Amino acid sequence: FGSGTLRFFMAFLFRILHHDLARRANSSVAVRLCFHRMSFGGYSHGIQHPPASCKISSLDSWRKTVLWKSRNRTWMEMNSLLGDFVELQLPGLSDPQVQLLESILARDDAELFGWLSGKASVPHNVLGNEVLVMLLQHVNRS
Repeated sequence: FGSGTLRFFMAFLFRILHHDLARRANSSVAVRLCFHRMSFGGYSHGIQHPPASCKISSLDSWRKTVLWKSRNRTWMEMNSLLGDFVELQLPGLSDPQVQLLESILARDDAELFGWLSGKASVPHNVLGNEVLVMLLQHVNRS
């Protein structure tokens, strides 16, 4: 493996373990958000975290739907990668950014996984999506 692939794989395993621990602690998304911030807040290197008092239950129905879409992908790997990112970032995203996030979620899992793992290059027209850039930074710095 190359160093980038190994780093991606280790970050992926960490996310799976973290997700499992959080689910065992409490199935509530709001609790998982706070658990993530308290236990693993230091690994994000500049990714903005919502305040610990932020509750998913306070989100509007549109944002709850987006969160659900991020956690219910066809690939389990993408459930973890996208779902963790969306849980962290969604409360702080503006409406135009949520629209950009929806355009990412509309993509095929194989295509997204290729971009996130570095196996495929991201097309230049898609790199203009600021939320995709945030997602790539989140995955590559974890």
